[in-house]
Order: sequence, then C-alpha cells, then structure tokens
Amino acid sequence: MTPDTVLLYQDECHFKNQPTLHATWFEKGKQQKIPVYRKYATTSVFGTVDVDAEKVLCLPATTCNAQTFQTFLAYVMREYPSKHVILILDNARYHHAIVLKDFLKRHEDDLTLLFLPPYSSNLNLMGRVWKLLKE
Repeated sequence: MTPDTVLLYQDECHFKNQPTLHATWFEKGKQQKIPVYRKYATTSVFGTVDVDAEKVLCLPATTCNAQTFQTFLAYVMREYPSKHVILILDNARYHHAIVLKDFLKRHEDDLTLLFLPPYSSNLNLMGRVWKLLKE
C-alpha cells in the first residue's frame, strides 16, 4: 500500500435504548423471567475503523439505506481528502444499490470498495468495535 492510500473497515450498527442481554446467572432450578420491553428507540450508526491510525469515524443515521450510505461515503471522503480510500465492507443490499453508481463513478480515482465474502463478518474489524461498544 502506498502512503497516499488508507485502508478502512466499514460496518453499520443499530443501538437500542435498552441494553442487550448477553448472559445471566440463576440459582440451579430457579430460572427467573427477565422483562423485555417491546417498544424501544433505535439509532443506526455507520462506522469505519482505520487500524493504522487507530481512528474511528461514525455517523448516525435514521435508517440504513443507499442514500444514507452515500452520505456516509461522502463524509469519509471529506475526512481523507488527499488519500485513496479502500473500504472493506459486507454485502448489504444497499452497498450495491444502483443509486450509488454515479457517486462511485465520480470517485473511482479516490474510492475503492472491497466486499467481504458472504457470511464472513468475523473478518470485518469494525464489527469488533461495535461488539465492544455493546458489551
């Protein structure tokens, strides 16, 4: 990789206003009911991690779709104005949306999208950041 290239891992995450229950302990034979509230607020967040610079970029969104993803891509491009950005990401449908084609064509010299193989989320380092935040 050249000095004018930056490698980023990208992923989205959805945060609820109630914590995620991972595990709990009960006395043997005395399992308790844990109340779960059906109504909750959710915030979606696009994020990237630059492992070399130890830098994380995040942008909240009302929803995750092609338009909000394009807004996030523009944000990333502004953060790295003199760099060629290589973005490693999953295969969410809106990452391949037709409405992105013009944007990607305009930025083909500055932005490269590298898609991970299906069902390989463990290879996306941004997913590890989200996991740490949720724990």
